[in-house]
Amino acid sequence: LLASLPKLRLACAIAMTFGAGIGAYDQTMPVWARDQLHFSPGDLGAIMSISGLVSIFASYFLVTRMVDRVGNCNALCISLCIVSLGYACPALDIVMGWQGNNSRSWAVVSASYLFKAVGIESCFTGITLLLKHCSPPDCFGVAQGIGNGFLSAGLALGPLWGPSVFAWSSGQDSELGGALPFLLLGLLTCVAVVLVRALSAMGWRGSAEPGGGPLESPLLVASEDAGASL
Repeated sequence: LLASLPKLRLACAIAMTFGAGIGAYDQTMPVWARDQLHFSPGDLGAIMSISGLVSIFASYFLVTRMVDRVGNCNALCISLCIVSLGYACPALDIVMGWQGNNSRSWAVVSASYLFKAVGIESCFTGITLLLKHCSPPDCFGVAQGIGNGFLSAGLALGPLWGPSVFAWSSGQDSELGGALPFLLLGLLTCVAVVLVRALSAMGWRGSAEPGGGPLESPLLVASEDAGASL
């Protein structure tokens, strides 16, 4: 299926790139907060719990409205940029030398997780819609499985490179070394955005560009899929 559908290949590349980024972030961020900011597990747990609640509200109020207003490709690009702000926060803290300031570090860690919480659900939804529109209707199930496989591969690769790069860079003779993995996360996000724009330029049938079909909201897609399964 991948050999005959170039748009699906591009969508799978987007899924894997996004997964490699978020997987690395989820493992590197607690290591940085614990080792360099001296956060306790309770501190991180409180911030993660709040960000989880923010993510619930964002997925309910933000995703559908954003897709309806700007289209899936643009919504996914915006969401990736929001998540990338979360990636940039630790790098900013390191570069500015705020790691010794407890209040600023708390603000940076909180902002990082909140940016991630706002954008993450829209990213997952956007990738699902990309896979739906990049394959024929009778192949959507197979395409979804392939795409989820690439996403899972990215999520598995993230923990392999993120903490390792952080440990290596932190051991270098530079106060800015710990910022390297977070800068790489931002670069990965830029790559994902470029791939999404390239897919949009190909005129996939869910885009808002000429030649594309009608836009679909995540709730409409979910209801259609539920009806099809019945």
